[in-house]
Amino acid sequence: MSTNESLTQSNEIPSEQAITIQPSSIASYAGSGDWMSAEGKDSSQEGVGGLALLHAVRRHWLVILSTGLACAAVIGTSLWLVLKPQYKATAVLQLAPSAPIILSKTADQQQTTNEFEIFRDTQQSLIKSRFVIMAALRDPKLKNRACILREDANRNTVAWLTDEIRVDFPAKNAGIMQVSAMEPDREDAAVIVNAVVDAYMNEVVNYDRQQRRDRLSDLQQISAEKENEVRTKREQLKRELENIGAGDDQTMVARSTLAVSMYAAFQQQFQGMRSEHRVLLGRLQEAKRTLAELATAEIPETEVVVLLNSNPIYRDLQSRLTFLEGLSRLHMEAAAPGTKQPVGFARSKAELESAKAQLLTLEQKSTEQVRGAKRIELEREVHRLESRVDISTGQVAAFEKEVERKGNEADSVGRSSVAAQMARAEVDNIERILHGVAEERERLRVELKSAPRVAVLGDRNAPAAIPENEMRDLRSAFIALGSLFAMFVPALGMVVWDLRKDRINTSSDVSKRLKIPVIGAVPMIPAMAMRRLGDATRRSQIWKMRFTEAVDGVAARLLRKAECDQTRVVLITSALSGEGKTTLATQLAMSLARAQRKIVLVDFDLRQPTLDGAMGLPLGPGICEALRGEGDILDMVRQTEIEGLSAVTAGSWNRQVLAALSNGTVGTLLEQLRVNFDFVILDSSPMLPIVDTRLVCQHVDAAVLSVFRDISQSSKVQAAQELLDAFGVRSVEAVVTGGEEHSNAKKLAFQAAMFDEQNEAELVETGKASQDNL
Repeated sequence: MSTNESLTQSNEIPSEQAITIQPSSIASYAGSGDWMSAEGKDSSQEGVGGLALLHAVRRHWLVILSTGLACAAVIGTSLWLVLKPQYKATAVLQLAPSAPIILSKTADQQQTTNEFEIFRDTQQSLIKSRFVIMAALRDPKLKNRACILREDANRNTVAWLTDEIRVDFPAKNAGIMQVSAMEPDREDAAVIVNAVVDAYMNEVVNYDRQQRRDRLSDLQQISAEKENEVRTKREQLKRELENIGAGDDQTMVARSTLAVSMYAAFQQQFQGMRSEHRVLLGRLQEAKRTLAELATAEIPETEVVVLLNSNPIYRDLQSRLTFLEGLSRLHMEAAAPGTKQPVGFARSKAELESAKAQLLTLEQKSTEQVRGAKRIELEREVHRLESRVDISTGQVAAFEKEVERKGNEADSVGRSSVAAQMARAEVDNIERILHGVAEERERLRVELKSAPRVAVLGDRNAPAAIPENEMRDLRSAFIALGSLFAMFVPALGMVVWDLRKDRINTSSDVSKRLKIPVIGAVPMIPAMAMRRLGDATRRSQIWKMRFTEAVDGVAARLLRKAECDQTRVVLITSALSGEGKTTLATQLAMSLARAQRKIVLVDFDLRQPTLDGAMGLPLGPGICEALRGEGDILDMVRQTEIEGLSAVTAGSWNRQVLAALSNGTVGTLLEQLRVNFDFVILDSSPMLPIVDTRLVCQHVDAAVLSVFRDISQSSKVQAAQELLDAFGVRSVEAVVTGGEEHSNAKKLAFQAAMFDEQNEAELVETGKASQDNL
């Protein structure tokens, strides 16, 4: 049987284990386009054009549709509720340009230019103030209205009514203020406006007049209290002046100034005495300290020399010493080398030593004489300073009493003067207050007789009119346009987001746009079919055959390359994780084993191994132990359940494995496997995030990039291919998962499934006939 025949036989159904090994990120999409177009359409120019948009919509059509419908429903309902007909009720109030005044205005009472504008703005703010709104909500006519009950259940009614009421002025400088509200119900609008205007009149306008009446009463009470207070303060001023002995304010100030000046002079003199006393104390302490330290203090040499020079005995000894030193030098010079000491040398030397001892004794006695003279002098100084300190202490104590007496006198006069001045100031202040109170009291009496500054015009109980709304006829059009807009905005956002990912849409994206040869396409099995691959149904059989034929086609390409250029060590990798590399490596190894080849599948995904779990093999010892030199690689090869297929698991990874990968050990291991097997399939880690694959790929014959449609990104795949080229891989090709395989594979799979189904039906009929015969 030829190689191609063994790979494409329609009646060879792969085992269930061979089909169900899939990456965790396989999406539930079925391929929708042939990976090699018969018309030769170049999709490398697709970019972000029409087909890219269609693929983006295809990937997210369910989310786009559900999100768009939900947004359209929300926006349409909101517009339906917002664009309801509204009824407007309006109350008109007149504001007087100025406060009514019965008396004629003085120059100080003339109205400023912007006083009326300030008044209007104030009233506009007051009518929407919180206390007016709360008073309106207490109105029995408004409390139980449907609009209040509706808003009370949703949010704070005070905030709602504040937003509902509009206050404006039809003309810029006119004194007309309009209070209006818009509601779907005519009566609700009228009741809201009437309640707010009534609350404003009661809480602001009428309350202001009542405040003025209360203010007038308070002013009368304040006036009586201040009159009593000013009488009391005048009596206090009179008593303070009598205490000082002054008849008027000028005499009081003069006496106070004189007392303070005398106290300041005494205080200054007292501070000088205290300063001098502190100086004396310091000098006394210094003299005592010097006297105490004299016994151990060093005497200056100059003072000792002066005393010695005045002693004739010292001078004679000095002369004799000089003479003896000269005589000793003469004896030394007269002596011949090697002879004994001259006669008289010993005697002159003894006299010299005696003279030196006498000089030393005389110097010590002179030092003690100087020390004694200094002690006598310091004792006299201490005695003198103690006498002066005693005198100064008595003077300071006596003068301190005098300063204290002068201070008490100045303080007494000052307190009386200050009290008198404060009493005078309080009297003047109270008199000014009384004058202002009298003026304000008379003004309030006149203003209470005038008309209010704010008045309501017209009939506020008139029915509300429908507001002019030119857009109400276009309500349906607005709702439709808003719903369509809400439906397409999420779709546009999702499509733009997807296009920015630059995902692989078809096999042509890899072969023509990225310039990577595609040697095959593997179908992406839907999740529903994946769960039923073990069933003996027609659909499951078709999926099994399609998958097997696609993998066998890739295996045939590898067999051909092996015959042509001895490509036997093949690396299976991907740009990132989750792109189907482990599934591809496992299925290719199984397909080559079915082609009567001796295959070894090596798990080089050392940090996240999965081959041991898929094949039901122990994790170690494996390739990591072989790289560390802990055993022979051939001893770690384990036979799988599939005939002709062996596997080497990953083992236990550590940092030593990375060092072994970088020093070339992996090349030796792969060479051993090449000698003992027809094909060595390496399931490696992703190319971009992990460095292991870059170190391994230098020792392989070819590399196959596993590309996953709708998941792999063009930029990442191209970066992986450039890395493989940079590390010297001779041949870099790709297999697309999710791209449609050849139409022949589909036909063969369908025919095989139909054949098996017919055979099964014939067997069933034969069994029934046998039972009938029995």
